[in-house]
Amino acid sequence: MRSLLLFLHIVGFGLWFGVSFSVGMYAGRARATGDRSLMAFHYAAAARLLTKPGLAGIILTTVSGFELTRIGGFGYFALTPHWLFQMQVLGVLAAILSASVQIPVARRLASGYGIEPEGASTGVAMAVEASAADEPSLAKLRRVNAIVGSAVGLLLLIVVYLGVSRAF
Repeated sequence: MRSLLLFLHIVGFGLWFGVSFSVGMYAGRARATGDRSLMAFHYAAAARLLTKPGLAGIILTTVSGFELTRIGGFGYFALTPHWLFQMQVLGVLAAILSASVQIPVARRLASGYGIEPEGASTGVAMAVEASAADEPSLAKLRRVNAIVGSAVGLLLLIVVYLGVSRAF
């Protein structure tokens, strides 16, 4: 059972980190072009990726992590080693930030560029015609998206370090 949970934990983390990393990496490239249709496509794709495989990774990682803690002999609220406690707190914080800030902001950015996340392939042409009056609010959302995405990425890197550097 432990092997299955560990496998699910690693797969979920890979989904979560992979989506977060790729969305952040391509956001900078899309903004650098200045092309509204490319940015619209990116944010629509980001919203879909963060919502589908990203959220699945968050849930899979969190649930399997708590179950690994339980079957490891620590229980849910028992005293745990420092590295495990830090991993749990930072992991849950990253999950909360991702689910409550990063995903909704990505959806609002996609909508702000004139694309609903579910219709990413059909609405790119509408994004070019979207008014520039929304640009200040979009700039604020892009800034929030960049800050929260960077914070989540940093937290996930710290969690990985804590997981691999623990004493065996």
